[in-house]
Amino acid sequence: MPGTDESNFQIELQNLLNIWKEKYPDKHFPNFCPRTDRLPHTLIVLETPGPQIDRVSMHNLDPTASELLRLVRLGFDDNELPGVLVWNAIPWRLYGHKPTRKMVTEAKPLHDHLLRQISPNLKHVVLMGALARDLLVYFSTRVGTARIYGGHHTGQQAQNQPGTVTDNSALFEFLRLNKSSFGLSKL
Repeated sequence: MPGTDESNFQIELQNLLNIWKEKYPDKHFPNFCPRTDRLPHTLIVLETPGPQIDRVSMHNLDPTASELLRLVRLGFDDNELPGVLVWNAIPWRLYGHKPTRKMVTEAKPLHDHLLRQISPNLKHVVLMGALARDLLVYFSTRVGTARIYGGHHTGQQAQNQPGTVTDNSALFEFLRLNKSSFGLSKL
């Protein structure tokens, strides 16, 4: 985080989460992925946390996470994975409620808080799913020179739609092929 030594990155993420839990006691936030242990070069924004997860991670044992991990491995080498942070457009659990654009708007102060912490190193923001893509203009004004991309949701239902898997794969292959122009070739 700005001025933060990368060895403390997980501590800083946990501190951020603790602030949110205190400020929004009616919201239930899953933890950040413990494998993201450095300032991220890539932020992947999904739609909402799954109902059964305790952390937002591409390493969770569910079909959505498995597909996301497959995609991320298309775009980045294993040594680059700890610099990929997964987040959600609506970062709290919904417990059966339908996600709404109003919730996305309500989450914007949390996005601002997170971006202030991670943006100095950020090269990519990947918005996965319709609710996440609704934040395109919002993120465009807040991430400096990071490039913003849109992809499809990685959930099982979305994967069954024609072209979804192919489009998402092409996006992450593009990231791999153009890494050097983003300053990631030396990781």
